[in-house]
Amino acid sequence: MKKKFAVLLSMTMAMQVIFPQIGESRQRENLYSVLQDQSEVKTYIRDVRDSSGSSEEFVTLIKKDLESDLEARKSIHFVIVNDEKDADIIISCDIAERMWIEVDPIDMVHSAAAGVYDAMIKENYSRLEAVFVVERGPRKVIFKRIGGKRIMWDQSVQATVTKKIMPEKESIPLVSERLVEVFMRKCFSKKAKI
Repeated sequence: MKKKFAVLLSMTMAMQVIFPQIGESRQRENLYSVLQDQSEVKTYIRDVRDSSGSSEEFVTLIKKDLESDLEARKSIHFVIVNDEKDADIIISCDIAERMWIEVDPIDMVHSAAAGVYDAMIKENYSRLEAVFVVERGPRKVIFKRIGGKRIMWDQSVQATVTKKIMPEKESIPLVSERLVEVFMRKCFSKKAKI
């Protein structure tokens, strides 16, 4: 039995060496390596959609937060453009879920003491989930390394904010800003694994 297992394991390892997965066919976890060497990345941000029907405020806030976070980025020089035809990349966002509750839910904890502490602390809780899609724009100048894929990055992103006193109205800009921070880290961060 051990001999069969060893043969199977060595065959599997040999197959991975002989037929490695091509980088373009894998779901790309991060776009930093594709964009880092560009002098500028012309970026168009589509109007944010709200499939959750949560609040019109989110639609404008998320787009504003995206613009300011992209322009403030130092490691990749993003330039916001007003026309999709001029874009290297196009970013879309669709809000999937929005939640605000007066008492935050008990988180997954790793010890009984942490669970008791979490249950005792009463804080307001806000969560926002959205699907972000980054696709190549019509310019196609900078994407020689990624092949013919139109969708470069596509993931659901979730952000939560808890605060001792945070009325629902006050939570809207906080969780919007947090959502964009999480998106930027997941999609464009140097430290994220590829």
